[in-house]
Amino acid sequence: MAATLHQRSSVVDMAALPMAKLFGERELMAEVPCDFTFAFAGSSTKTPNKPTPKPTVLSGEKKSRFNAAFNILKDQVVAKTTAYAGSGSDGVDTDVPLEDDQPRDMTEYSLPGRLMMTTYRLQFYYHPSMSLGDTSDATAFQSILRRFRSLRRVHEYCTIPLGSISRIEKVEKSGMLKIATKDHRRFHLTFGDKAAALQKVHEILLTYTFPHDVSYLFAFSHRLPKAMLADGDGAERSLNDCLPYSVGWDVYDAGREWERQGVPAHSAWRASSINEGYVAIESYPSTLMVPAKVSDELLLEAAQFRSIARIPVLTWLHPQHGATLSRSSQPKVGMGNAFSIADEELVAAIGEANANRQTVHIIDCRPMSSAVANRAKGYGVETTLRYKNTVIEFMNIPNIHTMRESLLKLRALSLSLTCDNLHWYGDVENTKWLHYVRVCLQATLRIVDLVHVQQTSVLVHCSHGWDRTSQLSALAQLCLDPFYRTLRGFQVLIEKDFLAFGHPFQMRMAHGEKPSTEESPIFLQFLDCVWQLQQQYPTYFEFNEGLLCLLADTVYTCRFGNFFLNSVQAREAMGIRDRTVSIWAWLDGFKAELCNPDYAPHKELRPALSTLLRSVRVWDHVFLRWSAQTSSVDVPCTRSDLFATNETRGSSWQLSHSVLSLLSETPRTT
Repeated sequence: MAATLHQRSSVVDMAALPMAKLFGERELMAEVPCDFTFAFAGSSTKTPNKPTPKPTVLSGEKKSRFNAAFNILKDQVVAKTTAYAGSGSDGVDTDVPLEDDQPRDMTEYSLPGRLMMTTYRLQFYYHPSMSLGDTSDATAFQSILRRFRSLRRVHEYCTIPLGSISRIEKVEKSGMLKIATKDHRRFHLTFGDKAAALQKVHEILLTYTFPHDVSYLFAFSHRLPKAMLADGDGAERSLNDCLPYSVGWDVYDAGREWERQGVPAHSAWRASSINEGYVAIESYPSTLMVPAKVSDELLLEAAQFRSIARIPVLTWLHPQHGATLSRSSQPKVGMGNAFSIADEELVAAIGEANANRQTVHIIDCRPMSSAVANRAKGYGVETTLRYKNTVIEFMNIPNIHTMRESLLKLRALSLSLTCDNLHWYGDVENTKWLHYVRVCLQATLRIVDLVHVQQTSVLVHCSHGWDRTSQLSALAQLCLDPFYRTLRGFQVLIEKDFLAFGHPFQMRMAHGEKPSTEESPIFLQFLDCVWQLQQQYPTYFEFNEGLLCLLADTVYTCRFGNFFLNSVQAREAMGIRDRTVSIWAWLDGFKAELCNPDYAPHKELRPALSTLLRSVRVWDHVFLRWSAQTSSVDVPCTRSDLFATNETRGSSWQLSHSVLSLLSETPRTT
């Protein structure tokens, strides 16, 4: 076994070396010896709310191989505790357990190595040479290698951006930290009897993972090299070699986008400045497109009748026949059946702006029961008795809490060592995640049919109009407008319908914050829906899967400033554009890798509903990348040049190994 490991290590030495630092990244402590345990679950049947049994602790002694002096740990580690403590201890949210329901000896999946920590990431370094002469560690490494196929992938699993960490639990009795991430990784760091090291690592992690101020996150010290957007070797040498912060922040300009849609030339619509300075609607853009016949005074009056004042406003105009897609929040109907003449006139004006058909089809993203129940809170849904010439239809998309619970179940399934592969599809369906993706896609096609085929203006809203509304508005436009299926257009779509219209990224992603009940994978679900469309209709998209994977990964890392805070107003107040790097500047450095060579510009994308929904499947890269199940198939690499090119770049201008592997795989046929 040792000989085999030695032969293998000669091939992968460079793959296991710690990453070079990003610009602005600095070390927080010296290297510390510890054990890294891959905390795969022993059962796939546990639901997030199921009580956890009393933990069982297994212990044993094992001599460490680390004899060198370290700044934090200078003593030789003489004991290693392989504990598998259950969740639900003090300070941990028991709704989202860190463990499964069956205690399990994790020694088989534990590796010895060195822990490093910077202002950006936690990195555990392991090399097969550390296991020479130690049969148990060699066996553990072989087991891990079978699951991840290469040492590079093992190393990538063990490199964790601090921003992606969701939970940290200290178990002093076991000398262990239990850590869970937002991208479906769970692991333990065991320091044995070295309490000082455990305490220091825990304090540093808490300080930099959950700072009291978002401005302490890594994005505020990070820069990108000029070489990303020009010829050069990609090395970062000084501030003079870095791109200015302004690069990438001009992707979306509201005036330019309205011009592209042809809205200013349409006499039925006008720009309103009632929200200049965000004085009327804090979570809306500063300039709003509204029916020309409606006065600013009426808009302000209508705002009093909508949740968080989010009145119906335009987001997209059909270029051929003038049907529109508008968005808002729910009305304040309440138990007393309150009404607003101003709001009714505003909705009617949206219909009258469409010369072909003046009916407004109101798409309520929620189940009807939820909309009715909200009346007890002073909200609710429109009624056709008050809103003349309207049709109301419910899309039955559950709330943020249901989506969060569904994702947790899918995560638990992906991390399970004992799930029954014969019933895999049934287990996946039981998580409901794919069902909710289908519901979103079905609602999307309903909107596309109404706007494009029936030439009917549509008003979309949910409760506050910033979660499900953003999803459906963006997905419908993705199908209706080919511009949004280009690399630049997709960036504009996200900036417009998620960022400008106030999707609360800070609440939903918990950047730099401990878990809360406001967390929900709304944006990730949107990316999943886009991925489903892209996989089935790849030639309709100028970009490939790599773009979606990079967005799904980086939205959690706190490396870029785009997805901080909850609104444009809040981001402007903090000066995000002047203090952080835009993710679009970084992605522009990978245009060659992210473009789809088979792209053929089309007009609208109108899939057959049955075909689309029946073909929905799990997004492997996002949900199964860190799966506990063995991956024994090596996918043919057709673009080996990607790896060579990536190695020549500076650290700030490199793609992860998993994304490179994805881009180099043989394309799937459809």
